[in-house]
Amino acid sequence: MKESLLDSARGTLAGATWPPIVEGPPATLLALARHLEASQWLDAEALARRQFAQLGDLLPWLARHSPAFARRLGQAALDPRDCATAEGFAALPPVERRWFQQEEGVFCDAVPPGHEPIGQNTTSGSTGEFLRIRRTRVNQLLWLAIVLRDHSWWRTDFSVPLLTARAPGRGAVDYPDGGPPAAVCFATGPARAITISIPGEQILEHLEELGTGNLVIYPNALRTLIDAVEQRGSRPETLRAVRTIGEIVDQDLRDRAKAALGLDIIDAYTCQEAGYVALQCPESGLYHLMADALIIEVLRPDGSACSDGETGKVVITDLHITRRLWCVTRWAISPKSPARVRADAACRPSAGSSAAAATCCAGLTEAGSGPRPAASGRRVSSAKSPSCSSSSCKPMSRASN
Repeated sequence: MKESLLDSARGTLAGATWPPIVEGPPATLLALARHLEASQWLDAEALARRQFAQLGDLLPWLARHSPAFARRLGQAALDPRDCATAEGFAALPPVERRWFQQEEGVFCDAVPPGHEPIGQNTTSGSTGEFLRIRRTRVNQLLWLAIVLRDHSWWRTDFSVPLLTARAPGRGAVDYPDGGPPAAVCFATGPARAITISIPGEQILEHLEELGTGNLVIYPNALRTLIDAVEQRGSRPETLRAVRTIGEIVDQDLRDRAKAALGLDIIDAYTCQEAGYVALQCPESGLYHLMADALIIEVLRPDGSACSDGETGKVVITDLHITRRLWCVTRWAISPKSPARVRADAACRPSAGSSAAAATCCAGLTEAGSGPRPAASGRRVSSAKSPSCSSSSCKPMSRASN
């Protein structure tokens, strides 16, 4: 059996190197990450039972504490527990971003005990319409556990320096470690955060000055970095992994990264509204949905589910108590970026692989190519042959404008 990356987590109790004894917040995070390692192998029926059981817990809370959600249920003539079945859930009409902006009482007026503190972010998504998003402590914990799942699948080497090039902001900031979740559970190298608004030549300078091993970067910023590497004619020697977030990754960018940096891109489908939607599979190159956190649908204009080869809008439902402050239930997150359903399967992990089949629920690929601004999420076609045996996989491809 292949050892999990989580097996190398460090203990928090001095003098107990092995087996490590982990206490406090790191123990909570590791326990949840271990649960995700188990749940990723559930079959489709088992996943659906758990998803609807979670909705049965979540939706009555939303109905009691979010006046806007209660009105929405009333307009559909539904009881909140009706939506905890496949038929009742499908009867709740999806909403779009403007509903959250215009409705009064969208946010819940209470947080379950232990779910504090509350954080807030602002996102404009692919529509350019700004939206406030509130998250609880539990939401953050689930996000960190899914990040650990991603690192576990790809067996990230945390000992090397990390460079993150993210949203525009202040200049370069150095940190003694890689930050959460890695530094919560593992010894890490140092890190530096830079803005994506600087030229590729400056990104390359930061990368080499730090001796970067792991790079997290937006795809459009990665293009400028590759331009600088191609112009110089030699690749960075220390770089071991390139991760992309927040924008479309097309096949051209993957090919250029491989040629210029000698590395395959590791991508994640993320959005401010729902966190990690899907992670790229190390076995097939397709994308596994985070079904322990979300229900993802691809729908026709009449609200019915798309079939093989059809393109429709992506609708997200957040399953968890972690977002009880905000009712993300059957939300068409990005009308400008539809998805295409595919009938072929996603991936079959090799023997001993830590990457996984069932929570995956779907292999996602990008049907179009080329960048688009401020995307909520994106996918690109895998160059590898998909061959998933999981009964829960329902591959899709994401169409872009």
